[in-house]
Amino acid sequence: MTVVPAPATAAGALAQAAAGELRRRTGVDAHDCAVVLGSGWDVAAEQLGQLGAEVAVGDLPGFAPQTAPGHRGLVRSYDLAGVRVLAYLGRTHLFEGFGTAAVAHPVRVAAAA
Repeated sequence: MTVVPAPATAAGALAQAAAGELRRRTGVDAHDCAVVLGSGWDVAAEQLGQLGAEVAVGDLPGFAPQTAPGHRGLVRSYDLAGVRVLAYLGRTHLFEGFGTAAVAHPVRVAAAA
């Protein structure tokens, strides 16, 4: 008998895979907090601390393509006085048509990271 994983299990596994890739690309084992920034917030992100790494979300498992104008499709790792901050520059909106799993995926990844 073949067992098909429940959607939450599959979503969790995909988030773990993306978090693992983030760890590999950033060199950071765990981030302390995450922020999700939309259009026009790039300048604010630059104030979060010392930039450690920048990764295109398209290079991570499970992320929908960024289609909203002004969303950069990047995730950055910052060091803010010893606090590791994960910052998403852009997000997936429900109205983009990718579904709720795509909207929730970056939050799952941040929790796993």
